[in-house]
Amino acid sequence: MPTEQSSDACAVCPCSHNPPAQRCKFSLSAENLTPAEIHRRLQAAYGENTVNRTTVNRWAIKFRECEPGHDKTMPSADKILLTVFWDSQRVYMTEFLEAGNTVNSARYIETMKNVWQRVCPVRRSTSWIFLLHDNARSHTARATIDALETLKFEFLSHPPYSRDLVPSDFHFSPHLKRDLKGTHFTSDDEVKQAVTLWIKQRTPEFFIDGMCKLILRWEKCIERQGDYAEK
Repeated sequence: MPTEQSSDACAVCPCSHNPPAQRCKFSLSAENLTPAEIHRRLQAAYGENTVNRTTVNRWAIKFRECEPGHDKTMPSADKILLTVFWDSQRVYMTEFLEAGNTVNSARYIETMKNVWQRVCPVRRSTSWIFLLHDNARSHTARATIDALETLKFEFLSHPPYSRDLVPSDFHFSPHLKRDLKGTHFTSDDEVKQAVTLWIKQRTPEFFIDGMCKLILRWEKCIERQGDYAEK
């Protein structure tokens, strides 16, 4: 998920030659206010001449870099890959993958072991679990297939390049993006917290709706002999 970041190499610190709005902003930062609250106060003071929210976020990051004891090598927010495992009733597990990391077969197998440990106690059963995932290399590797079969995962057929038949792509992610649209984050932790809170706020009807849509799309795909894409 995109998060706000700055490519500026130099930290900006409060001094006499800074514009009034910038000096005011740094004073507010010293009160431990959030960037959103700082921006609201600037709007109250300067009206239409106030800088935008993105600029305020960037100032807040740079101001923290000037604070004593701040670790200037701390990476800025980038992109995070969210993997979520859910069915018609709930989310069983989420996993965040920071930028620069990759998912290989070994890592995916460990993830699926954790999923199995979450699902079985909830369902009170160790019977086979139907699994719908895409055709990523880490999912289709021989080692992955063997390990998942040992764990009693039964794979549901999924044609390549068919995002319109993946509930996370046509239902889960669009709602998540819509609800968090316009929100800027200054750290990976803020992103994770926002996503985790959003998931907790979902009602059972949300998950049922997603799976019902999948059934309807499958039926259309079968009727059209595989020549189907939701527009």
